Amino acid sequence: MSLRTSGKVFLILFFSIPRYRLPVNGYQPLYDRLFLFQTFLVSSIEPPPPAVTLLTVVRLTEAVVAEVQRRQCSPLETFLFTVRLELWPVFQRIMSEHCDSLKKLSEKPSGYFAKTNATTDVMVSNICQSYITMFQSFVLLTDDAEETMIFSNLLRLQQELDKVILRHTESIADPVAKASKQSSIYEILLQGLIKGTHLSSHPKVQKELGYWTEKERATRHIILSSGQRRNITRQ
Repeated sequence: MSLRTSGKVFLILFFSIPRYRLPVNGYQPLYDRLFLFQTFLVSSIEPPPPAVTLLTVVRLTEAVVAEVQRRQCSPLETFLFTVRLELWPVFQRIMSEHCDSLKKLSEKPSGYFAKTNATTDVMVSNICQSYITMFQSFVLLTDDAEETMIFSNLLRLQQELDKVILRHTESIADPVAKASKQSSIYEILLQGLIKGTHLSSHPKVQKELGYWTEKERATRHIILSSGQRRNITRQ
């Protein structure tokens, strides 16, 4: 059973409880299942699941906490808060690992025997697609546009991705060719962020689009300026 499936089982168990207040001992059958779920949960986050899956489970847990509070089932709150506290550090670790992976790709090798962190067009394109999926999923799963845990990690990821793009194209000697390559990568990001989402008016989406639009505009300026200089030289 996957982590996402276990979350669904948890919801079924929880909402099978009648919508009236029960004495504490009336929750014992559910407690037994909850402790089994907690045991499974701990085993499921090692190794960690994908970041989007884990954030989905975090949001699911938060929704259940809200329902528990609404029903005034206070004995369950401690358990659910414990689950939530166990999930967030794992989420942070996953995001740090993603950032570190991109950082390694963008770093220049040092030392005589250092190996070059080679990148390919396909690799960079796949990284961009993964970034788009993660960004859109995080926005869809986050109601608060200022939630630090989510958007500070996305900002770190954005900066590392930008460095990967620059590192990938730095070996291109011709400025126009380099700018053209960078422009094509920025277009992948812009088209992906716009496509398939109704959240284009979301402040974080707007900010993200603005960032990559400005990068793409700068590369086009290089291309146009170079073309104008060549035309003047020919005249």
